Amino acid sequence: MIDKTTVKKYAIIAGLSMGSDEDVDAINNFLKIIEGIKGFEEDGGEMQVEPAFGLFNVLREDEPGLSMPRLQVLENSPSVEAGCVSVPKMMKDEK
Repeated sequence: MIDKTTVKKYAIIAGLSMGSDEDVDAINNFLKIIEGIKGFEEDGGEMQVEPAFGLFNVLREDEPGLSMPRLQVLENSPSVEAGCVSVPKMMKDEK
C-alpha cells in the first residue's frame, strides 16, 4: 500500500518538489488508482470502461478501390526529385 510518506520519499529521490499536502494527496490518489488497476489485471479480470464522449466505433470500414495514377500523385506533390515524392529529412545523418 502506498502512503503519503512513501510518496514524499520517492518525490525526493526523483527530485520532485511537493509544494503542499494537496500535491502529495493528489499523487497518492493517482498511485492508488494505478495500483488498483494493476491488481485487477493480475487477477485476470476485465475492465468495463465506457467509451469517451459516447463514441463507440470511430473507424470506418475499409473499402478497397483503385489507386491514384502515379503521374497524378507526382503532379500534386509539393516537391518531386528523380521521379519520386521528395520529403524533408526527419533524422540527422550519423557520421
